Amino acid sequence: MNNDSQTCTDFLRSKIEPLRINQITHYTVCERHKNRHKYLGILLVVLSTVSLAFSFFSPPIGYKIVEYVPVTVSILVAVISAILAFVNDNAQATDHQSSAVAYGALLRECEARVSGAYSDEENKEFLPEFQARWNSVSSTSPLTLMVDRIKYLPSK
Repeated sequence: MNNDSQTCTDFLRSKIEPLRINQITHYTVCERHKNRHKYLGILLVVLSTVSLAFSFFSPPIGYKIVEYVPVTVSILVAVISAILAFVNDNAQATDHQSSAVAYGALLRECEARVSGAYSDEENKEFLPEFQARWNSVSSTSPLTLMVDRIKYLPSK
């Protein structure tokens, strides 16, 4: 806690907004990773289908440029496949979702403790557990960019 005059309940109340920001930020980043994975996957399927279709296509005489289309599409398919494999958006989305869920659990616990259902003494006994849980979630959470977080910071 910051000073002796601050109650444990006030301290927990002050942590509600940072927990909410962490939760929302991780859900936002999770959605971005899921969407990128989905759209790259759809693009990959479409380009693979186009590449396959061109393998059965014989261009009319004099249209040599059309012969480069299947090669170009095949290269794009390989590049997109590599991006999907190495960026690993699906796993990153899962990590961010797990962090958002963990921050949400801490947030709900905090909100319950400041609602008046617990005395300040009970909240004082809870503080070490709360800090340990928050530290655990923070240490295992993937990093988020400040640009993602700044949208949810309260204006001063």
